[in-house]
Amino acid sequence: MEINDYSLKHNRLHKLATSEYEASQAKTQQLNPSKQDQMPAAIKGEIIDLRYQEVTIRLEPSGQIITANVLGDLPLYIGQKAEFLIADDTKGQITLRYIESLSTPMYDIAHKALFASGLAVSERNLAIVKELLNYQMPVDKKTILKMIKLTGSYPDTEIKNLVLMLKKQLPITPNNIAQFEAYQMGRHQIITELNKLINNISLTLNNAANNTPNIENYNQLSPSTTDMSSNNPLTDNIDITNFNNKAAIFNEKYIDIISLNKELLSILKADENSPATYDTSIKDTMSDKELIKVQEAISDILEEAKILNANYINIDLYKSQISDGSITLGNFLSLIRDLLPTNNDKLIKFIKSDTYQELISEAFHNRWTLSPKEILKEKKVNRYFDSLYDDLKQLKKIAGKLPQADNIKEPINKLQDNLQFMRDLNELFLYLQLPLRLTDQDVHADLYVFSRKNKKHLDNEQLSILLHLDMANLGPMDVHMTIQKRIINMVIYLEKSSQELISQHLNELQDKILQKGYQLLVKTKVSDKKPDFITDILQDDTLNQGLYRYSFDIRA
Repeated sequence: MEINDYSLKHNRLHKLATSEYEASQAKTQQLNPSKQDQMPAAIKGEIIDLRYQEVTIRLEPSGQIITANVLGDLPLYIGQKAEFLIADDTKGQITLRYIESLSTPMYDIAHKALFASGLAVSERNLAIVKELLNYQMPVDKKTILKMIKLTGSYPDTEIKNLVLMLKKQLPITPNNIAQFEAYQMGRHQIITELNKLINNISLTLNNAANNTPNIENYNQLSPSTTDMSSNNPLTDNIDITNFNNKAAIFNEKYIDIISLNKELLSILKADENSPATYDTSIKDTMSDKELIKVQEAISDILEEAKILNANYINIDLYKSQISDGSITLGNFLSLIRDLLPTNNDKLIKFIKSDTYQELISEAFHNRWTLSPKEILKEKKVNRYFDSLYDDLKQLKKIAGKLPQADNIKEPINKLQDNLQFMRDLNELFLYLQLPLRLTDQDVHADLYVFSRKNKKHLDNEQLSILLHLDMANLGPMDVHMTIQKRIINMVIYLEKSSQELISQHLNELQDKILQKGYQLLVKTKVSDKKPDFITDILQDDTLNQGLYRYSFDIRA
């Protein structure tokens, strides 16, 4: 049976609408009988403004303009002529209930689809079919039943979100739904959770330090210089039994803080496959006052390490680099990691200090953010995400073993869910979040590349790219690019306050792009609109104002 300009009206539905209308009239009379001559129980007019659940209507035929609240999440739009029942009119605030015309094509098709599938014409089922139609999804019995099951499993999730996830073949799980909604609300930025995780790591170190007993006199825990021959302090006259006993006492007292720092420093270890280099010198990482404290502390620590025969450490080289502050953050943390097994009381004091904990935070920050130069390096971004994924797994193990690390579990779980959702999105199109590290701020960036997935890009084929940036001083910025035959067309959407500044430097951008062998055609446009992940990305190829013809098999 084919539907083409079909109009279906059921007596039962007419009676239901009539009874609702009459009930609304009676309720309005009870609520505010003094306003009956001013405002009827049902109104009709043109929608001239719509903000969230508040609607402004130009009434017909009087032309009077009213503003009221509307019940429910409704398919209304500015310029639409609609009819409403007055659901409430108390405390000077009108609340309306939208009356959907029983003769609209959408209404008829929804009823016909349910009838053909042998399913009940309930409010939920009608809403499901209408969302399936909105997003050009099949309205056969199998799809409708699947959506009924999903709405039953996730009653608090909007039907349109479930339909979109089903259409895009995204796995529908509680974690993915939470991520989908976070992306929709603009709360998906991994830089936010990364900074929270770094802060919680610092709190974990601080808690471990506070729960560690104060260092006792060194003579009670390790051999003193007076126990050793002046001729060869590294080997002569050491009471090995006494030394081992004291080392065991040391380890028992400080095993938690030593273990925690070993684990964290092993994650921060830089190698050829690591995305982080930690090549900033410590003198550029801390204030002069903090540097002096570190130099004094490490000098004493290295002297004790020399006494304790830590001859696998090039102590003289480290002392030289620390004295002038030229040692890099990476090498400094490697030194601390190498010194931990020496059972050094001064080292314990140092790793309990705020200065050390700030250095650890700085190292994780460098590891989990990308500088603009790093993005240009081949495979740097791929290595970044692989490394972050592994880091989170290791941190989760640490949190499972050490009670002091419980507070890092929540941001780890959220980050892991976000990374998995990004992987699912990359089955649709190339999408990356880039947590950028600039000179004075961190910046969140979204990068979308629209092309044929898993197919080789041809030189004459147009490539579309969207880059979204959230800048602390310049505000939100959207950069839309199309690239074809080494010609880049770029439009930069930004706030009015930033347009003049950006426009003054576009020629510099053109010169840089030209050096790379591309021609750049660029302009700026003022836009206060924030990017909408759902509308701009997932709905771009689904919504259509027109209705398509649907046919249904009555035997389905």
